[in-house]
Amino acid sequence: MHARPGYGWLSEETADNEERLSRERIFVVDPIDGTRGFLKGDPHWCVSIAVVANGRPEAAVLVSPAVNRMLSAVQGSGALMNGEALQIEAKAGLSKLTGSRRLNEAMGKLYEGRYEILPFIPSLAYRIAMAATGETDAAFARSGAHEWDVAAAHLILEEAGGRITTQSGKEVAYNAPAIRMPALVAAGPGRHEMTLELAKRGGFLQ
Repeated sequence: MHARPGYGWLSEETADNEERLSRERIFVVDPIDGTRGFLKGDPHWCVSIAVVANGRPEAAVLVSPAVNRMLSAVQGSGALMNGEALQIEAKAGLSKLTGSRRLNEAMGKLYEGRYEILPFIPSLAYRIAMAATGETDAAFARSGAHEWDVAAAHLILEEAGGRITTQSGKEVAYNAPAIRMPALVAAGPGRHEMTLELAKRGGFLQ
């Protein structure tokens, strides 16, 4: 904030201040996304930092020290993992899915033998980023996540060629008065429409 005094601030670890709503740009920060997993020794947690401008993320970084991974993106410049460009090919079908613990259980019952349901990852940001790295084809989130859980991973996924929207297909906006998010659908390149259809048909995000 000393370097960018004109920016606003939104973080899980500080009280929200409506003054941010008047700022063109804000920092959106989660010092530890996946806190419960972190406390249990699960390595899949991350530091999530985004700069949001006019409701959209324009710069982002996710750092996962325990697995030696740093993902970053700048709007219009692509996404990087540990300094190397993320280049994920478009795919015509879905095979690997992931979500919260509850969603994984629901999808496992609905789609047993049809899709691989990946083990639960406690960090939502990390799960969304897995669609950017190609480790999963799609990631789902029930309603209730906060902006700081999603903003950085959102840009990284988009700059890698993927897409994230609400369950109804609407674009996700940030620096809103209410910081909780609706149900979200994230998918890698070429997979988003089929992922949306899967969520609507399965009804597991309700």
